[in-house]
Amino acid sequence: MSIGFEYDAKRNRLAVRGELTILHAAEALAHFRDRPGLELDLGEVTEMDGAGLQLLLATERDGGLLVFACGDAAAEVLHLAGRSDLMEAIS
Repeated sequence: MSIGFEYDAKRNRLAVRGELTILHAAEALAHFRDRPGLELDLGEVTEMDGAGLQLLLATERDGGLLVFACGDAAAEVLHLAGRSDLMEAIS
């Protein structure tokens, strides 16, 4: 059970792989912090819980957020939280 990150500074784009859960919240926060207008690729997120959702919402509040790819695990949590609007860039 792990999480991985790949950051593209040119595009301010962060790909997240694995579990975006409470077990990895501190590590994820370090990657999300201080990146206004962050573009997120959640296509390879295998599990996401309330802590992962809170990180996304805090990132959106603090500087904007665009989810441009979203796998089933993250999409389900965003849908259940009533925040499917974060996935509007996906078409």
